[in-house]
Amino acid sequence: PAPAAAAPAAPLTLAELAPFLPRVCTRAVQRHATLAAASSSASVASTTSVSEHADVAVLFVDVAGYSTLADALRTAFGGDGGGDELLTALLNDYVSRVVMFIEARGGDTVAFCGDAVLALFDAAAGGVAAATRCALDVQRNLHEFKSEAAAAAKEQLE
Repeated sequence: PAPAAAAPAAPLTLAELAPFLPRVCTRAVQRHATLAAASSSASVASTTSVSEHADVAVLFVDVAGYSTLADALRTAFGGDGGGDELLTALLNDYVSRVVMFIEARGGDTVAFCGDAVLALFDAAAGGVAAATRCALDVQRNLHEFKSEAAAAAKEQLE
């Protein structure tokens, strides 16, 4: 006999999905659910697909000169991999700082690509100003980071 078909998986709840979505998206889903619950045809509204526009401020952070830095470290370390290890450690430290600034200003980090970070801020909740302040935080911190990175590279080379 053929095996019985598996029961369909229960749909995920918003609480289960929220950690993986930008907050601006979860707020839109919550608004829709609130409207559906208040509607007299809540059962129809809950099965209808929804498209919603969200005003967001987008922050794109990229390390200027990253490829040049990578090549310089590889050359300085003679291609033995030490330059790549140092570069990875420096990049991880920098990206961690950028994410910290994004979260402190209420943004959501939505993508990483090499040395770049993409974040969204809810424009309806003051996100344009928050994204601007975040960009300034990152720029101010970059000077401190460059000094620390230069010291770390010098120490590794000695």
